[in-house]
Amino acid sequence: MREFAELVLGSRLKRLSDTFMKDVSSIYNEYEIDFNPKWFPVFYLLYKEGSFGIVELSERLDLSHPAISQFVKELETKGLIKSVPDKSDSRKRSISLSEKALEMIPKMEPLWDGMSKSLIDVFSKHANNILFAVEEMEESLKEKSFFDRVNQTIKTSRMDEVTILDFKLSLAKHFAELNFDWIKKYFTVEKQDEISLNNPKKYIIDKGGAILFAEYEGKIVGTVALINDGNGVYEMAKMAVDENYRGKQIGKKLGLAIIKKAKQLDAKEVYLVSNTILTPAIKLYERLGFKKVQLRESEYKRTNIEMLLKLK
Repeated sequence: MREFAELVLGSRLKRLSDTFMKDVSSIYNEYEIDFNPKWFPVFYLLYKEGSFGIVELSERLDLSHPAISQFVKELETKGLIKSVPDKSDSRKRSISLSEKALEMIPKMEPLWDGMSKSLIDVFSKHANNILFAVEEMEESLKEKSFFDRVNQTIKTSRMDEVTILDFKLSLAKHFAELNFDWIKKYFTVEKQDEISLNNPKKYIIDKGGAILFAEYEGKIVGTVALINDGNGVYEMAKMAVDENYRGKQIGKKLGLAIIKKAKQLDAKEVYLVSNTILTPAIKLYERLGFKKVQLRESEYKRTNIEMLLKLK
């Protein structure tokens, strides 16, 4: 288990938890107390602070509503809690320990004390206190979930696998092929498409614009253009990614690279026109910082949305 380090952290914590739960159950059984350790958080909070509703218990213990409901149901079955309509809201239940539970407390307190002292003894033999470490980990995961952290790490790694290339004539055919493919899939190729895609050097590069390409494993899999409108205004256009390579953050890397290029060209703002049926693309533009603005008159029939990114 140690060889796999972080990758088996969950399994090791589960094993440690199972070991504690098994031993704690054995302690209760040894002293003839019919009590499941998993009920302890609810039971102890009710013991120390009185009655609560389900929602309050869930919030105080930072446990899900279904989990609290299940614990309450099991404790109720054992006769360890009682519930009555809440005085302020009859639709809610007020939950508290039963007389049976209160009679068990004097028998349970010495066991809790023994458990606490034994755990302190275990912790004292090691440089790191696991309780502090667990608290710190819980706080970190509240700030950003493990799912989000892993997802971001994977996406960042995928972006690192993609290389951005500047325009050169030998790559011009990819600019046309990638764009014609997506346009034909969703719309109809228009005259202006043919003009700019078939001669990108003349209509984009030579007019002070830029074209970038994304290379993955030696293959050109994406492209994007920056068209110079003059006076520091540029249009981000003709972004296309090979469908066989979607999910590798290619569009995001192209977007970030073309924005960087715009800054190098001293652009004041970058705008784009698109169509709202291209939902993933619109979400990408939003993540890049573009905001929806009033749609100007466009040379393309397919456009129904305009977005703007101010750089100055």
